Amino acid sequence: METGPETTCGGTRRRKHRQRLPRPSPSATVPVYTALKNSLPRSQQLGVSSWVEDTIENGVTVDWAAPPTLCFSAEYPLTLADQAFMTVEIQ
Repeated sequence: METGPETTCGGTRRRKHRQRLPRPSPSATVPVYTALKNSLPRSQQLGVSSWVEDTIENGVTVDWAAPPTLCFSAEYPLTLADQAFMTVEIQ
């Protein structure tokens, strides 16, 4: 059993402060919000600020995240021959 890479002093390198997080299957996609929400307990252990904790728990509203209003422009003028061609092509 391998305990870790050797150091220049001949000992093994141990990083007790690091934890290996479970990795989802590469074929399974996890939404960002779900992954972030699942990381909240670990973030709290690391001592994140109350603002970060609240943002992870409740999300944040961004005013400009709404879809834009629809904008319709005037039709591009076409000749009769071009109108016939476009009608056939669209259908």
